[in-house]
Amino acid sequence: MKNLCNTRSSLPKGLAWVAVLGSLFLSQLALAHGYVNSPGSRAYLCSTGANTNCGQVQYEPQSVEGPDGFPSAGPIDGEIASGGGAFPPLDVQSSSRWTKNNISAGSNAFTWTFTAAHVTADWRYYITKSGWDQNSPLSRASFDLNPFCVVQGNGQPPSPMTHNCNVPSRSGYHVILAVWDVADTANTFYNAIDVNFGGGSSSSSSSSSSSSSSSSSSSSSSSSSSSSSSGGGGDCPQYVSGNTYSTGDLVSNVGNNYECAVSGWCSAGGSYEPGVGWAWEYAWNGAAAGACGGSSTSSSSSSSSSSSSSSSSSSSSSSSSSSSSSGGATCSGLAVWDSASVYTGGNTVQYNGVQYTANWWNQGANPEQNSGPWQVWTNNGACN
Repeated sequence: MKNLCNTRSSLPKGLAWVAVLGSLFLSQLALAHGYVNSPGSRAYLCSTGANTNCGQVQYEPQSVEGPDGFPSAGPIDGEIASGGGAFPPLDVQSSSRWTKNNISAGSNAFTWTFTAAHVTADWRYYITKSGWDQNSPLSRASFDLNPFCVVQGNGQPPSPMTHNCNVPSRSGYHVILAVWDVADTANTFYNAIDVNFGGGSSSSSSSSSSSSSSSSSSSSSSSSSSSSSSGGGGDCPQYVSGNTYSTGDLVSNVGNNYECAVSGWCSAGGSYEPGVGWAWEYAWNGAAAGACGGSSTSSSSSSSSSSSSSSSSSSSSSSSSSSSSSGGATCSGLAVWDSASVYTGGNTVQYNGVQYTANWWNQGANPEQNSGPWQVWTNNGACN
């Protein structure tokens, strides 16, 4: 009997190449995502451990995407929080299921983290109606379908940014739906944010909320409200969350010096705080001791200062800080990268004499070919 599963030989060569190129294109799209980290989205808080029993999304909070066109099209009712059903645990809805961010009506800062750039149509923010059913799956009937905030993207790639939006008055538990409509694909990213009005400061995302608040105020005295409480220790000016930094600027933080590599990212704070945030290496380079004329004392507080992050992110920050301060990476005892193994954010490997740390879930992504800004792996430097 003819093997009906073996169809490769029956495909025209042209179609076979289309299939190969299509799969490569889709694999690249899988890396080009984003999420709201302050106030923490449902998926983001899964990645930090504040939300539990979340399934695969805990490893890739940036991947909650679905069809364009909400509310006239897009995800069906009951699958709005998951962006169309890709991550079913996100669609479970009850008054007690999810960790909530405490906010107040009025001006609020919403900070996005982008793992890669899409040209953008716009960002839109919706909120549930007063009297919505907290114990039924999210539907269009749950939301006020007139967005309370719209930010135009003008077809430009996004950089890390904070949107300052006036949130309508509500009482108690509500859900904010943050929608990022990209302009170069047929998909949109959906972030459900669980919030509580009138509950004081949030315990689940207090550090990121503090960072956003400091960023939006941008006052000259913002050092007192900096998200970093660990202080400096390097000889360069102390890093201050909320300040604007340009390429080449030197700062100190958690006992080490850093040089700004990408100005837009350096000014974002939060996940990009040098030596602390899980994504700091996308924005900053480690600078040598004495870069600003003094002496720098190496500090091991980097990993402890990021304790509010997930354990994998903390591990990544710690190993990265060690690499920048010592001039090399310790590879003794590290496993060699294996194309068949699955890696999640914070996993560290060695490959061809270089140490790498995974930024998110991946399998088969060669670190030598997939490291750098917006890539799967972070290059921590040559093994010493």
